[in-house]
Amino acid sequence: MKVLLEIIALIVVDFLLVLTLELSFSAIFMIIVLWLVYGIVIVRRLAYSYKKKWLCILSKIYMWGIAIFVGSFILIEGFLVYNIGHHQSVESLEEVDYMIVLGAGLRGEDVSPTLKARLDQAIAYYNLHPKTMIIVSGGQGPDEVISEAEAMRKYLEEMGILRESIIKEDRSTTTLENIAFSKEILMTREETVESVLIITHDYHLFRAQMLAYFMGLESIGLSAESSLLGRINYLIREYPTMIIDFFRVNVNY
Repeated sequence: MKVLLEIIALIVVDFLLVLTLELSFSAIFMIIVLWLVYGIVIVRRLAYSYKKKWLCILSKIYMWGIAIFVGSFILIEGFLVYNIGHHQSVESLEEVDYMIVLGAGLRGEDVSPTLKARLDQAIAYYNLHPKTMIIVSGGQGPDEVISEAEAMRKYLEEMGILRESIIKEDRSTTTLENIAFSKEILMTREETVESVLIITHDYHLFRAQMLAYFMGLESIGLSAESSLLGRINYLIREYPTMIIDFFRVNVNY
């Protein structure tokens, strides 16, 4: 009976997660985490009931694995939340020669609201520092009619930014490629680049700057603000992506 009540409680929590976050990656991820943590209870009960040595060893390995997993999740999410709380404003940023605006999906040939928010931050910075070159970074996805970089360029020009101030990077499909391909452009234009400005959303900036750091590119960050629900959703998604990108950048770069 006790086990049944526990399972029902978990199913109710799962339902609330889907209701809040919809059937998103973050909701699915949190549901899996809940059941993995509940697995500790199951393996401990099995080990206690059957008193088999191999079951005791298995339960300890499982518990340590979950403890490391949960601990790393809390640590990474803590870094991300701390970073969000210490983002700088446009006015407080120093002048740099280049900024990199990371792509974020399109609506037809137009920028999405998410991408517009990033570009508006770039425009605000450019208005204060009109000598800064803008690298718009984003390739063409399978469901997109033009590259994100092209749509970004069009939007910036419509908002009064000079075409000669805009550089397109239209090959990238991931954050890691955003930074890597943008760095390639920088290296063809400059012998050395002291620092660049990276513009993306608040939940995404830490990972973008981490990748830039491991690629030997010093950066400062400027973020567009996300909604509370969107921030929670994407912060959860950042956990596995951070780990994957950390290993990818250290292996490939």
